Amino acid sequence: MSDNWQPIETAPEDTAVLVYGFGYEVAHFNTALKQWVACYDHRPLNHPEWWQPLPEAPRAVKPVSQT
Repeated sequence: MSDNWQPIETAPEDTAVLVYGFGYEVAHFNTALKQWVACYDHRPLNHPEWWQPLPEAPRAVKPVSQT
């Protein structure tokens, strides 16, 4: 694993992060349900082991002209 991956126990709660278990997911720990859920479709995730912050969104270099 790269240096950016951290143990899941250290992940922030109720904040979207990139998690890895049986694959990669953008997820958050739902404190009400007390489990990890996928941000896209809200399905529960089984045992992610690692997490890292999401990267920054890309910045537009130049607006695309529309003709």
